[in-house]
Amino acid sequence: MPLLKSLFLGLIQGITEFLPVSSSAHLVISEHIIGVQPSFFLNVSMHAGTMIATIIVYRKTIYEIIHGLFRGQENEIKYFTRILAATVISAIAAFFIVSITGENILHRKKIIGISLLVTAVILFLSDRIKNTQPKTLCQISLLNILLIGLAQGIAVFPGISRSGITIASCLFLKMERSAATKFSFILSIPIIMIALIYETIVSCDNIGNSYDFPGLLSGFFAALISGLIAIKLMIMLVKSRRLTVFAVYCILLGTALFLV
Repeated sequence: MPLLKSLFLGLIQGITEFLPVSSSAHLVISEHIIGVQPSFFLNVSMHAGTMIATIIVYRKTIYEIIHGLFRGQENEIKYFTRILAATVISAIAAFFIVSITGENILHRKKIIGISLLVTAVILFLSDRIKNTQPKTLCQISLLNILLIGLAQGIAVFPGISRSGITIASCLFLKMERSAATKFSFILSIPIIMIALIYETIVSCDNIGNSYDFPGLLSGFFAALISGLIAIKLMIMLVKSRRLTVFAVYCILLGTALFLV
């Protein structure tokens, strides 16, 4: 794949993984625009870039969770178990949806268009939530954590924003805005790992031996750098209740998919 196209796809992946506009939808659309589909290795490198961006931004929290687990600290154990519970439900839900519908159906333009409109409604409502007594993650019940995990699993539909639906779910369950954003992004780390393992198993017969290192590196660093910027921007936007602008964008893009 030409270097510029790898760079372009990496930028799209990094920006849309964290901004609430659905990275999967934008990658499908981008592939149609530039006329190429990213190789297995490019997909892995781009997702690795966004995953590392998350680890960099939340490295202190991740260290505290790991350190607290070994020291038996209650809050860190609760945080970890909630990540684990939400991830398990997410993986089960995503696998079930893909098994029932099939990836070809999920990638149809009208399905993506409808999903983007759903994302728009979710974002619009999330900006209007006012929690007078916001909760931390550890104060959220395990049942509610499973609901957040289920919401993340639904984001297997291209057009349903993973970050948007998980942050909104946290806010609907009365979590504090900064805590909701942090949990959503940290929750992306294990689910990206699981997705990459699943794709490796599914695609193992068609991986091939062409690595195109310049393209892989450009996709990786484009996703990493744009991901870092997008995370910082999203943290600010969630705090200031400015996600409605993305709701408008999703409405316009979703409607366009019905017309083309």
